[in-house]
Amino acid sequence: MSIEDTPLYDPVLSPSAVAAWLGVHETTIHRWVRVGTFPPKVRLGPGRVGFARSKVEAWLTENTR
Repeated sequence: MSIEDTPLYDPVLSPSAVAAWLGVHETTIHRWVRVGTFPPKVRLGPGRVGFARSKVEAWLTENTR
């Protein structure tokens, strides 16, 4: 069993990676978070944030129907 198969493994994606994946600008991602239409940020340390991949995937599934 690899780490990807474990239920606790949920990669955290950078804002730039999420923006590239969704085809939008990083500023758009941060605006969506601010207004509450996108999953919340995960604080990784001083000045560093990311997004849980599972939450972004769930958001994407719900918003592409």
